[in-house]
Amino acid sequence: SFPYVRPPSPPTMSPTTTQQPSISTRPSIELECIEITVNSDESVSWDIAIGSESSFTSNAELVATSPFYSGFNETESHLICLVDGEYTFTIYGGIGYTLIFKGDSDIIIAESYDIYGIDSATFNIPYFAPPTTSPTVSSQPSLSHYPTNECIQLDIELQFDTFPDESSWMVIEGSFNDDGSFDGEGIIAQSPFYDPTNYTDAKEEISVCLPGEGVYSFAMRDSSYDGMCCSFGNGGFVISMQGSTIAQGGQFQDYDMITFSVPFLPTPSISPSVSTKPSSSLSPTEDCSRIFISILFDAYPSEVRWIVAEAYGDIGENIVAESPLYDNTNAGSTVTETICLKDGLYVFTISDGAGDGICCSNFGEGRYEVLFLGDTNQTLAEGGDYGYFESTTFLLPYMVLPTSTPSVSPQPTSSISPTSSCVWIEVII
Repeated sequence: SFPYVRPPSPPTMSPTTTQQPSISTRPSIELECIEITVNSDESVSWDIAIGSESSFTSNAELVATSPFYSGFNETESHLICLVDGEYTFTIYGGIGYTLIFKGDSDIIIAESYDIYGIDSATFNIPYFAPPTTSPTVSSQPSLSHYPTNECIQLDIELQFDTFPDESSWMVIEGSFNDDGSFDGEGIIAQSPFYDPTNYTDAKEEISVCLPGEGVYSFAMRDSSYDGMCCSFGNGGFVISMQGSTIAQGGQFQDYDMITFSVPFLPTPSISPSVSTKPSSSLSPTEDCSRIFISILFDAYPSEVRWIVAEAYGDIGENIVAESPLYDNTNAGSTVTETICLKDGLYVFTISDGAGDGICCSNFGEGRYEVLFLGDTNQTLAEGGDYGYFESTTFLLPYMVLPTSTPSVSPQPTSSISPTSSCVWIEVII
């Protein structure tokens, strides 16, 4: 992509000032239509030129131009109808776009994310997609071109935050690259950006048909680099197969990618995420400390999430257990979870998407408690009136501090090897 430098505006590049794109009035009996969806930043425009040359590199004849979009993180859609021929779409700025051919079924011609510069795509009308790249897009994407008798169902559950128009997902054959791109044309299914009118803070369940055994990848994207949780709500996703959770998440930046195999075997080596009901360390036969988590909800459980992570790195990294997506039908009730952790330093974080905790506003008097289950139960963390989030660090194995003041010699002694009367303390800076 080019640096974001808008070229000079010759007459052929001047966007119209109307609220709808101007469309060529060339006579035509039969027209084919495409839908252009743009997720804009503060200054965006686009055009469609005849031929294979972009308006950025040539003075090609334009058949459609957009107004300047001035809203940040706003989604605009326009339907443009064209005669048969070759065209090039060029966009200046923006966060992302999608071109969809509106035929008997909707077919994605081109799309891009994170532009922040200039991008273009050349296409033909009428548009014929190769057999391996013909996913349709709808509010309920179940996009597979494979025979139904070979279908293996992948279930996707989404809980949106306040900005569903920033969220989209994709399922492909094979694996994504580290930068979120992928090689080949093996798109199984993908979504549009979701309409905030229908999906703000809402849930969505989708089933996708996978063609058979093999390696697949799922990517959840957010165009504003703040994930689905926990800046503007407690959104998240869960993907599963035949009732077994493959992965779940919500705290990421621009994308979260998961690669899995079919047939799916719900073992730690295949599923890096913790199941919806977090249970134990990687091997149930290993020694571990049992941690008990209890939450009494206020009126809005859907706003509440928690994670337990290793205390290395930022919050949201190295997660070893996390909550499922709670539903508001649990309002006023208590849920409990018991997880098993190996020795180490951990951080428990609980969040509330509305920023009012679970106590003590006008929505109830909820509270939470985290206990170490040993010979006697010890409280590791508790509270309820915490605003957006609250974090507590704890060390395992947990040891009860002495209640009496230990004596200290005037000249501290040191020891090279531990004895029965000392405990090694690791200090991490």
